[in-house]
Amino acid sequence: MINRRRFIQVISGACAGAAVAGLGRAAQVGLLPRSSDPLEAWSEPRAGGGLRAIVAAGVLAANPHDSQPWKFRLGESSIDVHLDLGRALGPVDPFLRQMHIGIGCALENLVVGATEQGLSGSPALFPNPMDATLAARLVLSSSDGPPSAHVATLRRRHTNRGPYGPARISVGAEEAFRRQLRDTNTHLAVFDSSSALGRAFSEAIDTSTHALIEDELFMRATDGWFRWTPREVAARRDGPALDCAGLSPMIRVAAQLGPRQSDESFRRAWLASTREVHLATAAAFGVISVRDPARPAQLVEAGRLWQRVHLEAIRHGVAMQPLDQWLELVDRTRERGLAPPIATSVAFASRGYTPVLMFRAGLPLREALPSARRALDDVVS
Repeated sequence: MINRRRFIQVISGACAGAAVAGLGRAAQVGLLPRSSDPLEAWSEPRAGGGLRAIVAAGVLAANPHDSQPWKFRLGESSIDVHLDLGRALGPVDPFLRQMHIGIGCALENLVVGATEQGLSGSPALFPNPMDATLAARLVLSSSDGPPSAHVATLRRRHTNRGPYGPARISVGAEEAFRRQLRDTNTHLAVFDSSSALGRAFSEAIDTSTHALIEDELFMRATDGWFRWTPREVAARRDGPALDCAGLSPMIRVAAQLGPRQSDESFRRAWLASTREVHLATAAAFGVISVRDPARPAQLVEAGRLWQRVHLEAIRHGVAMQPLDQWLELVDRTRERGLAPPIATSVAFASRGYTPVLMFRAGLPLREALPSARRALDDVVS
């Protein structure tokens, strides 16, 4: 028989052992405090004002798979925005559609950030025909106008991959999204998820996600960007991570402390979350289209539009997340020389426009956490 005192000693010892083991695992994966903060870019800028402070706003932009595919060169009164081809996504983005859209998002943030510094920015797209990596040059001048209304949401905009509530998006919010259209070569469609168009959208995303999971080269390229532990996030400061996967806090910490998922389990989880969370809980879907997706400048403008819409969504308490699987499948089949998937593009765009970005929207049930960003010195020259 074990007496009460001995029982308490055994249990205390077991708990202490578990705590030590847990701390050891937490230290191993990087959950304990660290000297390098990959989220520091989201705090109030400490870039000292001027052009670096504007770039500090630019790097907060949405971008594909958190690849941050940009470089910035500072002039006396201008900022050049370059595509960083070394951060291309390979089979995930074989024609750089997503990269150009991400560059457009960064350019829009630069324009917004300039107003915070009392400046106005006039962008010229692809100003040097001999340099295809120079996507934009933002020429800055003094301005007496007020800061952009989107300054207030620059540091609050995060992609929300969690569940959304059942309430519909207000008509006023949808109208505000459409007011973000500035370029005649771009088009925005927003529609209810329960509509016939919404059901077609869901079917396209579900089917294409399943097809992509069967594409080993595509999935290996995707898996290579995922950062499983806080230590990986702090070391790389890029890529999707568990913190930004829309998981509950308890599941997120358990996943970080537990053994790493197998590739097969991770892919099944992606398909399940797409079906049961991303599609099932969306209040609305949206599509951004352009007249000619073969023109990089139009893709950059599509990115600027997406950034404006997302910044505006935060003002209205609306969460958003790209759902680009169907477009990724289109790109992938084109790269492989295969027959394209079912042409649902007619359903998703107005006549004369081609989809280049698809997304979901709704009222969030869970706060979205910020994603990592590289240090300014790593992207500015």
